[in-house]
Amino acid sequence: MNVTTEINNKIQSMGGSGSSNPTYLSSNKSLLFAGGANSINTAPSQRVTAIPLQLNFSDSVGLFGSENKFVKIDLQIQSSSTVFANIEFPENTYFPVWTFADEALVNDYYTAVFDYLQDPVTVNTYAPAIVTGGLSDYSRPMVSIDLNNLKTGNKFIDAWLEVTLYGKDKQPVDGDFLYTDIDSYFYIGFHARNTRRLPYNVDLKVGIEYLEYNLMTEAQRRLVR
Repeated sequence: MNVTTEINNKIQSMGGSGSSNPTYLSSNKSLLFAGGANSINTAPSQRVTAIPLQLNFSDSVGLFGSENKFVKIDLQIQSSSTVFANIEFPENTYFPVWTFADEALVNDYYTAVFDYLQDPVTVNTYAPAIVTGGLSDYSRPMVSIDLNNLKTGNKFIDAWLEVTLYGKDKQPVDGDFLYTDIDSYFYIGFHARNTRRLPYNVDLKVGIEYLEYNLMTEAQRRLVR
């Protein structure tokens, strides 16, 4: 193999300088193609089963140019238990009802109690209410993904760090927001653009919005990955 030819081919396809030293992959803008210990193909996975959920990622990346960090977010959403624990998040613009068992006497009135066994059939054309603590049974439910780089407050450090969303096709997403299926997955990439250790502080919100795909607007559908 002709090493010079291989290096030139790499420069033509990926850009950068003539150095084959992986330490300089950051400074010559070839960091995405570096063969670090943590690539997007070997990213550790974090499972999400209930929404809404907020995750925080605080660590550091860099020092050596080939060091990239990726995290795979594996969505297997089965419950909205966190929605019913916090009613500030709407579902399709409607807020969930907060219900709890309390039969105490308050100001001469007893609180209402649901009895699901006493209203099993349709009466006078009125069907019984269906009450559930789970997610709405949509044909294709979608959840929102919102990435927020909180940064460190030091502009000289923050300027050299990039945080990127990647779809399940492992291609970068244009922006920090997307919609995806509740049984899908995506990636977060932390990219140092300098050859020193750089701290990061990133928030990820999953499932603040829970939508039916067929009811989404065209603008929302353009954000589906």
